[in-house]
Amino acid sequence: MNPHLPKLTISCALLMGLVLWCGMALKFEAEEKLSYEPNVACIKGSPYGKVLALALQGPIDLYWHKGTTHEHSAHLGEDCDDCYHDHGHHHHAECSDHCDHDHGHGHHHAHAVHTEQPVDQEKPLHAWSKQKIKELEATAHRKTDGKSLSPAHERYLQEETEAKLRLAYELDPANHTNYSNYHFFLSMNIGRNEGDHAAALHLAQKTLGYCKEDMFDPGSWVTASSAAYNIAQHIYENHDQYEIADAKASLAEIDHCMSHYQYVLDKARAEGRSMSAARLSQMNERMHFLAKLR
Repeated sequence: MNPHLPKLTISCALLMGLVLWCGMALKFEAEEKLSYEPNVACIKGSPYGKVLALALQGPIDLYWHKGTTHEHSAHLGEDCDDCYHDHGHHHHAECSDHCDHDHGHGHHHAHAVHTEQPVDQEKPLHAWSKQKIKELEATAHRKTDGKSLSPAHERYLQEETEAKLRLAYELDPANHTNYSNYHFFLSMNIGRNEGDHAAALHLAQKTLGYCKEDMFDPGSWVTASSAAYNIAQHIYENHDQYEIADAKASLAEIDHCMSHYQYVLDKARAEGRSMSAARLSQMNERMHFLAKLR
């Protein structure tokens, strides 16, 4: 027996394994199957994730408004009735009747004029202390030197805002505010020259598919309707890249999602599932606004 035969066999097997590994790796890479983001403790998409996503909306608002929110302005006694934010969303008092303002129909800002109130010396100590802590917190989160932000600071806020918006969306993709804020951020690309429309379209398509699987929560179909509208809007704005059949299909998708919202809502009522009046009013208001857009 040739003493080199075992070594030759092992070498051939290793070489064949390496060739097969490289071939499959290239195939998986082309199909984007090699990227994997672990869902630690399965928190993303779970009920716990939905609660955390709601808790994240405060920090997101702070970074989005470059270190100040309407709440902080209120504590400092500033007027924000007709304020302008750098994300190109100009708020007018008259638009509060028909616009959610969630940076894409979900992030509502109250437009009441905040006037500085004199400190009431007759207040109990605990009430006065609580007010003082709020004022100090508001001041600590503000940029007070009156100068414009440096490019590095702008880039930092951009990255932090995007990271928090993405995390909030991943925790609860069916939440209308999480989706609409993230979609608006991508489509407008705050702080950059132009939006990443391909990423915004991919997000809308991904969200639409995710929400259509939920036949329990009518809120998911509100988000699905919004995503379907964003897809139709993208087709309209880039009509030279699509066929008429694509445009008709996108409109039919909006109608499908809106009708299914009513179906799932009626089903929830028939099953006796409780739903707060505030949440029901919010969902109906958003669907009414989407119907007008449609």
